Amino acid sequence: MRVQLTRNHGDDGAIAILVAVLAVLFAVIAAFVTDFGMAYAQRQALSTGADSAALAIVRNEQLRVVANPVLTCGQLVTDDSATASATALTQINSNAPFGSPLTAGQVTTTLQCVGSNQGTLQATVTVNKTVPTTFGAIVGARSIAINRTAAAALGAANTVGITPIAVCTNQALAIVNRAVSSHSPYAHELISLTKVWKAGNDCGSGGAGNWGFLDCTGNGAPSLSAGIQDGCNNGLTLDTSTTPATYAATGTPGNKGNSNPVQTAMGTIMDQVRVLPVYSSVTGNGANATYTVVGFLSVRICGYESNSKQQTGTCYLNGIDPVSKLDVTLTSDSLQVVYDGFTPAAAFNLNCAIGDTSCAFNAYKTGLIR
Repeated sequence: MRVQLTRNHGDDGAIAILVAVLAVLFAVIAAFVTDFGMAYAQRQALSTGADSAALAIVRNEQLRVVANPVLTCGQLVTDDSATASATALTQINSNAPFGSPLTAGQVTTTLQCVGSNQGTLQATVTVNKTVPTTFGAIVGARSIAINRTAAAALGAANTVGITPIAVCTNQALAIVNRAVSSHSPYAHELISLTKVWKAGNDCGSGGAGNWGFLDCTGNGAPSLSAGIQDGCNNGLTLDTSTTPATYAATGTPGNKGNSNPVQTAMGTIMDQVRVLPVYSSVTGNGANATYTVVGFLSVRICGYESNSKQQTGTCYLNGIDPVSKLDVTLTSDSLQVVYDGFTPAAAFNLNCAIGDTSCAFNAYKTGLIR
C-alpha cells in the first residue's frame, strides 16, 4: 500500500506569522541584551566614579584639616562646596564609560555636617545620566535612566594606634614650644631614647632596665616591632583617679632598638606621621616599670639610630636645622622627627568633632558610608 503525503498550502500563512512573531521576539531580546547590557556597564563605571569622587573630596578635606586643625566642619562646608563639586566631576570623568564625559548638570555634590555633634563631614555625590537606546525604541524604550549615589565621611578618629616609644614630657614640651614659637615650617628635632632613669632626663626616677620602649602585647622584640609597624591600640588604661586623668603604660626591659625586627619595623615607618605617648614619670623596674602618660605627641618620623644601626627617610636632615639652629644629626639611640601636633591626655574625648583639637591626637578617619 502506498501512502501519499500532500501539502496544505494554507500552512504557509501560519508559518509566516510564526516567523514574524519570532522575529519581533528576537528583536526584543536583542534590545534587552544590547541596550541594557550597555546601560549596566555604564552604571558600574559611574558607580565606581561616584565612590572615588566622594572619597577624593573627603581626603582633600582631610589634608586641609591636618594643615589647619582649628577648622570646623561648618567652615569646611562653607568654604569648599564649590571645590568639592569640581573635584567630583573631574574624578567621575576619569572613570567615564566609553570616553563619554559627564557635564556639571549631571553630577550633584553636597557637603554637610552629620553625627550627634554635627562634627563629621559627609560628602554625597549623585550621578544622573540618561542613556539613549538603539534597539529599545522598537518596544518603546528610547532611553534608560542611570542614577548612582555614593557618600563618604571625614571624622576625628575614636582611637589611634600609638607607636610604643615613650617621650619624656620635658623633651616633648620643648619640641612643642619651639614649634609654636617658630610657626611653619617646623624644625627637625632629636628625641633621645637612652635609658629613662638616666640622670638628667627630668622625668622622675625608676624604670631601670628600660629604654623608653612600651609593652604592646609582649616584651619580645617581635611584639615590639609589630607595635611599631602597625600601632598599638591596647596597653593604655585611663586612670580617672588622678587629676587630671592620665594613662598608664608598662615598659619593655632591655634595649631592643638594634635588633633586626625593630630595625626593620622602624624602616617601614620612615616619613610617616606617628603618635608617641608622652610620660611625666616612670616607676618600677624592668617589665614592671609603669609610665604615667600625660599626652600624645604627633610627629613625622625622619630617622632612627640604635647602636650605629640607622634608618632614614626622605625627610631626614643631616646637620644643622635652619629653623632651630640645632644639630639634628642622628646619634646612638635617638629619633629624628618633625613636629605635627600635641594633645594632652586629659583632653582626649571619644565624642570627637572636626576642629576639636583635643580629639584623637589630631588624627582623622575617612571612608565610604554608602
